[in-house]
Amino acid sequence: MLVELYDGEMKLICSPVGAPWHAATNHLRAPLDDDSSGGCWRYDAVRTRLAASRGSLAIVDGMDLLADVAQENTQWSVVYNLNDRGVHVVMGRSYPRTHVFHLEEER
Repeated sequence: MLVELYDGEMKLICSPVGAPWHAATNHLRAPLDDDSSGGCWRYDAVRTRLAASRGSLAIVDGMDLLADVAQENTQWSVVYNLNDRGVHVVMGRSYPRTHVFHLEEER
């Protein structure tokens, strides 16, 4: 689920049909009616790569993809591993230095 604030309301956007993954850039998806490109080359590149791999990338490949679409002002990049509740974070495009956190399961 992608959550965006648009026109003062919280919008919940489901994954594309048949895709067990989601992509997000700092480009709003809420104003679009479908999973179309919407004019963001970064979103399109991520979406294309994820579709080609059926949404399954190794963490390092996910970070490589984010490095490929990073801009000069990219502040952080994050890859989530839903299998082990891992959050892999890179700050300031310093991709060789990944910070890894694991979320604890709610008790």
